[in-house]
Amino acid sequence: MALPPFDLRKQLVLDEANAIATTGLRAGLLPQAQPIQARELLLQYVAARQAYSRASLGQQELTTAIDRTKSQTSLWQIAQESARQNPTAITGLFVSSLNEMIDLSEKRLAALENRIPPTIWLMLWLIAFLTCFTFGYWQRRRFWLVAVVIPLMIAIVMGLIADLDSPRSGFLRVDLRSLERVEQDLRSLQSFSPAPSSDPQPASH
Repeated sequence: MALPPFDLRKQLVLDEANAIATTGLRAGLLPQAQPIQARELLLQYVAARQAYSRASLGQQELTTAIDRTKSQTSLWQIAQESARQNPTAITGLFVSSLNEMIDLSEKRLAALENRIPPTIWLMLWLIAFLTCFTFGYWQRRRFWLVAVVIPLMIAIVMGLIADLDSPRSGFLRVDLRSLERVEQDLRSLQSFSPAPSSDPQPASH
């Protein structure tokens, strides 16, 4: 029960990074100065998603990171403006990737909340206790190595399950390097983006 959600959280981070990168590339097809504005907002969005990924579960930091993600409504305003001014298939591609990016943020939140129920944890602790008790009771001779190793092995397994089930704590964390690479790519695109040209002034005679 703990391993599939952990794998899903890793996959969703990769999917979100790909969606952000695709949106950043398709933003270059927008008219006038909108590509620079869109990519600047995407950089802010990536920073918000990284803060969300590193925030502790159940604390104010996580709530703040979620609010930062939801407050990035300017991207959708750019998409609406582009759709009104230039209703083409290219604009539709940008809107589609932006919509997928927004959907993935909600999928990641749902995956974060998908954890092992307390009833299952209670059952696991009860089974572990009964196993240690029964094994120790039926031992005619007491060996300190057996008395230590068996509970230690059960504790290690329980700790591993708890680590897999804790997305914001422990040793097993979701890799965020894909989001970091997307941030670097967006900065590279911004640095190579040409500045919007102004209308030439008529020459005076």
